[in-house]
Order: sequence, then C-alpha cells, then structure tokens
Amino acid sequence: MGMKVLVVDDHPIVRAGIKSILLKEFDIHEAYEASNKKEALNLLETKNIELAIIDLKLKEEEGLDIISEIKLKQSKSKFIVISSAISNSDFIRGEHIGVDGYILKSSNIEDLIYAVNTVNRGIKYYHPSIVQYKLGNNTSFTVNRLTSREKDILIEVSKGLSNVDIAEKLFLSESTVKKHVSSILGKLSLSKRSQVAYYMNSVELGGIEG
Repeated sequence: MGMKVLVVDDHPIVRAGIKSILLKEFDIHEAYEASNKKEALNLLETKNIELAIIDLKLKEEEGLDIISEIKLKQSKSKFIVISSAISNSDFIRGEHIGVDGYILKSSNIEDLIYAVNTVNRGIKYYHPSIVQYKLGNNTSFTVNRLTSREKDILIEVSKGLSNVDIAEKLFLSESTVKKHVSSILGKLSLSKRSQVAYYMNSVELGGIEG
C-alpha cells in the first residue's frame, strides 16, 4: 500500500502542483490538502499521514507551529518544510522540533523528488541554499576543523559545482580550490567529492538551542 501524504499551503495552485507531482512520481495511497493550521492538525491526527509537506508561512499562521503541536501528540509523520525563503532562526527552530527536510519553492521538480526520497530513507534533506545555516550552527568537532574558506568551498561543492566554477565564483585560482577540496575531504574523512552532498544531508547537527 502506498503512502498517505499531506500538502499544507494557503495557495490552492501551490497545493495542486505539489500534489500532482507526488501522485505522478510516488506510490500514493491517499493525498490530502490543507490550507491552514486547523485543517492540517485535524488530518494529521485522524489520517495516519506518513509525509507532510508544509509551507513555512500560512497567512497569519506558522507552518512550524503545526509540526511542533503535532509532535507533542505523535511522531510517526515525517515533515518537509517548503518556503520561498528560510531564515536562520526558522532553520534553528525547525531543527529543534524535528523537521526532516527543507526545500525552497524555487526548486525544480527533481529537487522535490530527491527531497522526498531522501526523507523517506530516514535521512534529513537540506536544500543547498540553506547549507550555510547547517554549517554555521554545527558545533561538531569535525565541521569546526574546517576554515572559513573551506566552509565556503564545501557549500559550493555540495551544490555540484566544479573546481573551475567555484574558482570563478569565489575569485580563487583553480589550483587553490583543488587544494582546499582535498583538505576538506581529508578532514571530513571522505574519499571523493561525490560523497559531500550525502555527508551534508546526513551529518547530525549539534548545539541547537530552542
């Protein structure tokens, strides 16, 4: 039997678009929609929702409030927050209450599919544009061994950029970028750059304050 999913957004066209993608790309048993906190909580409490994609801002309401409240009653559902922009404070709160993934509305369809697949495997998904928050709030020894420049380059590598692209973007020589990438892989105990994206999506965050 397929998944039971819920899409929460105050714009009908956004809900319809996300729901259409989910129905096309995944084995969905039931797909529900909600436009506000009351509707969302009712569905989450009564329909055994396995995955909920929730807009961060719902007119006068907060999507994170929905997740926080339902987490007090049940923790079986997985939650992906979607928004036009996600601030560092929203990110920190999301980590504190147990959000499973973060994606921007500007993302392409493939990003959404990848995010859902990642979260369904039990791995957190972080959109590349908010990786900087992940690094900035991470107090783990491993990540803190990186220099500021290495963190900048790590973010770009996680986006899939080549050494040439990174060099151009950060105004560095290609050889300098190559040396930094080699240093990053060594400090993170990774053997190749293709493992960076997986690392960024699976490493645990520490030191999060509510």
